[in-house]
Amino acid sequence: MKKLLLLGSLITATAMQAQETGKTTYYWPNERVTEITDGTQYFIYNTANDGQDRSYFLYSNGSELRTNNVSPKTFTTSDASYLFTAKKPEAPIADSHWYLNCIHGIVGHGGQTNNTETRDLFISYWYGNDQILKGGAKSEDADGNLQNPNEVDTKTWAITIKPEKNPNSSDNSYAWNGNSSGAGLGNAWTRWAQAHPYAFYTISSKEISDQAISNNQEKTNRTGLISDVAFSLQKAYGLVKDGNKYYSNYPETTPAENSSYANLIDGNDNSIFHSSWSASGADTDPKHYLRAELETPQSSFYLITKRRTSNNNNRPTNILVEGSNEENGTYTTIATLEGLPTTDTEYYYFSNKISSSTAYKYIRFTPQTINTGTRFFTYSEFYLIEANSETDDAISKIKAFYNDRSLSIKDENFETNVLSGYTAVKEVQETLNLSLYKAEARALLEANANNHAADPALGQYPTEAYNTFKTAIEKSDITAEELGTAVRTFKFSINAPVFTINGAFSGDYQTTGKSIYYKADNSANPLWWDKATNKYDKTMLWKFAGSTSTTAEVGQTYTAMNLSAEVYFWDVESLNITQTDPENQDGIVLVKTAGNNTPVHADRSGTIVRWNASAPTSASAWTITYVGESYDIEKINDEQLAAYAALKTLVAECEPYSDKIGDGLGQFTCNGYDFVQIFNEAKKAAEQDIYENADLDVIAIKENLENAKNALAINQPAAGKFYRFKSATQNNYIASNGISGRPLMTDNADEAVFYLTADSKLITSNLLAMDNYNVVANLGQATTFKASNNKIGTYVIRNNGHSYYAKATGEALDRWGNESEAINNQANCAWILEEVTDEAQQPKLSKAMTADYATLAAPVALNIPEGVKAYTVTVDVDKESAVLEEVTEVIPAGVAVVLKKEGSESSFDFTLAAEGTTANSNNMVGVYTSTEIAADVNAYILGNGSNGIGFYQMNAEDRTLGANKAYLALPTSVSHIRSITIGGPTTGIEDSVAEDAQTEEYYDLQGRRVMNPTKGIYVTKNGKKVIFNK
Repeated sequence: MKKLLLLGSLITATAMQAQETGKTTYYWPNERVTEITDGTQYFIYNTANDGQDRSYFLYSNGSELRTNNVSPKTFTTSDASYLFTAKKPEAPIADSHWYLNCIHGIVGHGGQTNNTETRDLFISYWYGNDQILKGGAKSEDADGNLQNPNEVDTKTWAITIKPEKNPNSSDNSYAWNGNSSGAGLGNAWTRWAQAHPYAFYTISSKEISDQAISNNQEKTNRTGLISDVAFSLQKAYGLVKDGNKYYSNYPETTPAENSSYANLIDGNDNSIFHSSWSASGADTDPKHYLRAELETPQSSFYLITKRRTSNNNNRPTNILVEGSNEENGTYTTIATLEGLPTTDTEYYYFSNKISSSTAYKYIRFTPQTINTGTRFFTYSEFYLIEANSETDDAISKIKAFYNDRSLSIKDENFETNVLSGYTAVKEVQETLNLSLYKAEARALLEANANNHAADPALGQYPTEAYNTFKTAIEKSDITAEELGTAVRTFKFSINAPVFTINGAFSGDYQTTGKSIYYKADNSANPLWWDKATNKYDKTMLWKFAGSTSTTAEVGQTYTAMNLSAEVYFWDVESLNITQTDPENQDGIVLVKTAGNNTPVHADRSGTIVRWNASAPTSASAWTITYVGESYDIEKINDEQLAAYAALKTLVAECEPYSDKIGDGLGQFTCNGYDFVQIFNEAKKAAEQDIYENADLDVIAIKENLENAKNALAINQPAAGKFYRFKSATQNNYIASNGISGRPLMTDNADEAVFYLTADSKLITSNLLAMDNYNVVANLGQATTFKASNNKIGTYVIRNNGHSYYAKATGEALDRWGNESEAINNQANCAWILEEVTDEAQQPKLSKAMTADYATLAAPVALNIPEGVKAYTVTVDVDKESAVLEEVTEVIPAGVAVVLKKEGSESSFDFTLAAEGTTANSNNMVGVYTSTEIAADVNAYILGNGSNGIGFYQMNAEDRTLGANKAYLALPTSVSHIRSITIGGPTTGIEDSVAEDAQTEEYYDLQGRRVMNPTKGIYVTKNGKKVIFNK
């Protein structure tokens, strides 16, 4: 469909668009071969008949063999997947040994067609071959006749997976068989124990222009060139222009059939006339007939018919044509029409000229035989065409092209004949259409000579459109296409009331709040209903030409035109508004189109269909709402209207943000824009009707609001502060007091306080980190906070690839998958952030120090309190001593230290810090929960042993270290060192130290204590013997 043309412009394209000039290669089977040759391409055809016709051509569907049941005599294809190449192996193990290739790969035993490695097949004569089982199959010869199984035929082949006889008659993988027919078999292919006969056909081919193929398809198209020319002949030369001039002795009156005489000349192949099947009479009754009353008696005419489209039934094959000059007088035989078409693709019948020596006013057509054996008949179209020199020439050219169905691409002159025949019919179409359009154009001009104005009222045309139309049709060299476009454009320029057609169904799927709209990119289903009603969306605006009222009246017929494109509703010029059944007083109506009594219906798929439902509670129920005058609406260009429609949506989207601009949590900043001011201006513009305020600069207003919306950024929680995370839906919190695994959901705010570090790590009240949705005994992973779309002002919290998902109180925190809009819209992923400013509720690390030295470690940076100093530790292995370097102010996250108190205080509070750094080297390793140190770790713990204060090797039995403590880790290569004394800046060290694990004391076999055991056997103080190997 063409877009609506702007006034003042006119299509000046040539009558026929340039057609494609590409070429396509077509193939067809030639002769069956008696010898298969290496490297030759073949069609492969199953010739079997085992009581059912199994004959078919093989082809590859890309991965395996499939079948197509078609006659070799008529088969042509452009699909190279039907071609198979025979290849002889380099070292065949039998004369019958072959490979078969196709365009997708190598053909395998089981019919696979995309193999990349060779597959052995064995191809031998089917007749006279006692090495194969044949079952009850017979073979068809090249003419389709069944052959005697004892006949000798060297043109059929068996294809097996072995060169020898099938060793097992139940081995159903042995031979190529086939199943192209039978219930549920479709185009399947199979193997079986019995072999079917196959013929290998040589291939003929040639290139055919795509234009010729397209033109030839017009002969079998239901709509297109032939349909258009036939209806144009009816409009120009039809002897019956009023359906009421037809009469049948047995018309079908059942409403469901939608049968009417008018349908026979409406050009709509979806409508029909049906002689009565419900009261068709007995065999002794008169046969069904159709009578035509002509305006003036005629002695010669043509008959053009078109079959119904829903099925191919009830088509007359022989018609007696009679004439009379009295309606109920004696009828004289004029002719008998025989051999009328019955195949599915022959939609039309064009008669030869039907002539009599007498001119008759009444012509009666009585079918003598029907293709389905019924008494009743059906037609979609039934035209009587005046016979004159113009129609003689036109129908002669149409018949020459349309009736030449024996023409095949195999024919030498296929392209020449098709193109010449098609061109001749196109010339007829051009001549007819030009004549029709000129007549219609002149009638339109005359009828509207005084029905136009610069500012047209309802029912009037714009003067600009009228003058443009007048200028166009006065062109002496105007083509039919140009004139047809001018006529259509003028018709569509009328100022008419505009309506939306709204759904009124509230059943298992609801159409209320939705309206019928036009989809330009869907030619198969152009009418849909699944969008919300929006009077600023031109695709759902329909102007009702023929009305000057703001109300669509029941019982009236209008011409409904879509404002987004130059198209009619259902592509017909008449739309009928009718009452529902039963009737209602709520403004609910049915919508029907000319020639069809079935209401338009909202299908659950979202498309508009026809359905025989008439109740006001059905999906065929609609309301019609007035929008405005088309002239006012069409003054607003599409870009401006689209911007206005988008602005109204955008304002609704931005409304929740308008009171959430600020610096706090759950609020937004809008860098570079005054969001509130821009929003208020946009809201004011959106509240004005664009149809009444065409000068609104909605494009700039919309773009400004879009930019401001895109600049919105939710305020981020600050590092170094404490927060609670409250579910926006569950109204509970993520607990922070867990020691491992997934934290629970809690109603107690006091046990839900987290700390946010500078590197975006979340720290629990037990001073553990979060990784994904787990509490872990390591440094954890970074957390991000993104604005949730579910509830404005809430956050989506993501950690290590997943989003936190709220559960009921007492259940464990859950997570949602990869980042997506679905997550941003998910209610249970929306969190309210609450800052915790009460110091009493803020977690900290309290360290009791009854001795002067201790160790400390945490996954979060810690502020060093007064009265204590912190040191990292490195080891001088040669001197077997530890060197301490002070860490000042803040202990960085993950850095384990030795603490030394400076005074008499015995307890210290380490508050949490956002971050900390140190350049010190460190051999200390921290643990954040009570941890058993692995046996293969050469670990030393702080102690006051025989060598004084230092680090002593952990014993084998007790290797558990408490939470937030540290050990010294050295390579296993120095595990012979039993203790490390503390050196470095340690002047004034007192000899008191206490840690969880104790150092071991060793004694030789004489009972003497040994401070640094070497290789040998020793006894611990608890009596256990220990062997040292170093």
